Amino acid sequence: MTEAADPRSLITERHILTALTKDQGQDARLVSWNLEDFTKRGDNYASFVTSVKVHFTLSGSSRETSYVAKTNPRRSIKALEAMMRSHFRREEVFYATLKPMLDEELRRLGGGRLRVPQCHHSSLEESRELLLLEDLRTRAFRMHDRRKGLDLPHALLVVQEIARLHAASRLLQKALSSDPLAARYPPFSRRWMEEAPEREVFSALFAGHLEGAAILAEKEGGHYARVAPWLREVKGGIVDLLAGELARYSPEFSVLVHNDCWTNNVLFRYDARGRPCSAALLDFQMATMSSPAIDILYFLYTSLDERARKAHQQELLSAYYATFSEVLRKGEVQVPFCLEELRHECRRKIVFGCLMGLIILPAALSECEDCIADPDALTEATMDDYTRQQRESLMSLDSGSATFRSRFLAIFEDLLETVVENASSNP
Repeated sequence: MTEAADPRSLITERHILTALTKDQGQDARLVSWNLEDFTKRGDNYASFVTSVKVHFTLSGSSRETSYVAKTNPRRSIKALEAMMRSHFRREEVFYATLKPMLDEELRRLGGGRLRVPQCHHSSLEESRELLLLEDLRTRAFRMHDRRKGLDLPHALLVVQEIARLHAASRLLQKALSSDPLAARYPPFSRRWMEEAPEREVFSALFAGHLEGAAILAEKEGGHYARVAPWLREVKGGIVDLLAGELARYSPEFSVLVHNDCWTNNVLFRYDARGRPCSAALLDFQMATMSSPAIDILYFLYTSLDERARKAHQQELLSAYYATFSEVLRKGEVQVPFCLEELRHECRRKIVFGCLMGLIILPAALSECEDCIADPDALTEATMDDYTRQQRESLMSLDSGSATFRSRFLAIFEDLLETVVENASSNP
């Protein structure tokens, strides 16, 4: 990355001062600020993220605070520029417009606001997009190791927070009366990767992921090998398949979904005994209107291992439904589906969760940063090399390890059970 393209250069003192004033009030006086990177390769695929340490004075005393800065990553691939503008616009609308209204709906019921960071400043200047957000680490939130599947206590907190987001969107829809949420706020009507340039890029990238998974299935052999032909059959239309699942839902399942809900986009806070007591959701750049099953399955297949997913899936669905229905009943809104209907919806969309797991997990499970394909090296000219490196990264993982088998290879088992066997019996 050249100096001119460094996304850190987009963060200016003017931005910091604006955020500080909104956060701490007009009397706050900026003394100094500096950037402190805290993310690793594999954390910054959609945008560049760093932190800003701020020294300021207020009421005569010296103080410090910290913000998380998300900026346009300024990558060389031009086809993704429109997507980045769309991502930042969507997240800015979420924080500036939707979140306050969603919070108000929950507060009205005595439920407290959504557990997501506050946005203190946004700038949508083209190719220089930037958000300055609350640094939840200052409130003792921290990230779980993405290489380890979440256990039941962690997973329960996440599905309950997802349920609060979904239910709040149903309450807001009622408050908006006849205007559909997505019609009033167009960024949330746009489907993931709908525009031609980004569709072409992600078609190539995701096809590369699935080809790597097919090679691995053949390498493992046995019944796993039967997954490979199916993966190769769907890889050419992978983006249409995923986007179609996002767009295919009935009115009773219409909610605002996070659409990127996995371990990297969740922070946890712990009590004095080290038990998780709260979960906060991050990164709403892909949020859209869709089915609750999208968030639930995305989370289950990217963030839990096979044992936890199979042992606790029904308990997690019940916990989701209990929270979702409780919020709606308090708001005197009819619960639009029963628990069994939610289970059926999740069974219908299981392929979405499986495929997103195969796409996300190779980077999530890489213990060595050098094994992860560097998104900053992606250009139109290097697309083939990049997809080859993705496959090599997958092949470099220890397929014999218990973690890899319980996270990645276990998805093959579900594909065999729900898709591949059905396809072979119904030619």
